[in-house]
Amino acid sequence: MTLPFLILLVALRAAAVAPPALGPSDAGAIMKVLCEDKLKKDEKGWVCVSPPTEEGGPPVERRWLMARSGRFVAHPDEWLVGLDLGCDRGCEGETHVLRKVGGAWRRTHAIELYVPLGANCVPFGGMPDGLDRLVCQGASGPHQGFMFERVIAISFAGGEATEHRLLEKSQGGECFLDPPGAAHHEDAVTIQRERPTDPAVAFTVGLEVRRAPCVGPTNDDWHGPIVTKGRHVLRFRRKGNDVVPDAASAKILEAEGWAPEAAGQ
Repeated sequence: MTLPFLILLVALRAAAVAPPALGPSDAGAIMKVLCEDKLKKDEKGWVCVSPPTEEGGPPVERRWLMARSGRFVAHPDEWLVGLDLGCDRGCEGETHVLRKVGGAWRRTHAIELYVPLGANCVPFGGMPDGLDRLVCQGASGPHQGFMFERVIAISFAGGEATEHRLLEKSQGGECFLDPPGAAHHEDAVTIQRERPTDPAVAFTVGLEVRRAPCVGPTNDDWHGPIVTKGRHVLRFRRKGNDVVPDAASAKILEAEGWAPEAAGQ
């Protein structure tokens, strides 16, 4: 087998499995499928405007948020599309799976997942079941000074969303406790978009450990200057059709208070 033929064969195989491109008009075509009311485009993008759910209330806006290609439920040419419903009723969202068949977009699944999926989500694959997933970062609060933050892996097998909690922590209100905590926590987590060099690793998450001394009511925050105490790269490996932290990462999560409760796994 000659070298030019090998190069051609590799190129053909790559073309056969390459994800479809989302053309400039596809977002609008997808929104027409998903929108049964007034569809428009403004400076922020596509938005579907529906009548108010309550008399005298504001119109309901379902705004284009993100699209990811992959094999999430059954086919390799699926698109996972997220819409944002805003935060008037608690920061809700919609998630749909669509395919382009015969030049026309068709919705195949409406996923019951009400947290908006956006730029804070990264797709990953390589699982034994052949399906792609998302790893997403989210936050809620503040509640009594605390922010609840988490990182989850989401599977869409069977057209249903299944969440697997990977990291979670409530932080930020330590100095308002009675008695105050030892320090204010303001850790930062970031899902890294670079593909890991180790094929057994599905994805990595950066963790920056940040602390500040509690100083009481000497300022609005009740804490002093924030100092970075350490930086870590957490590696999540494939284990069957799940992902788990490697041994070193698991120790870091436990030590820094980011390990999910065992009952939630």
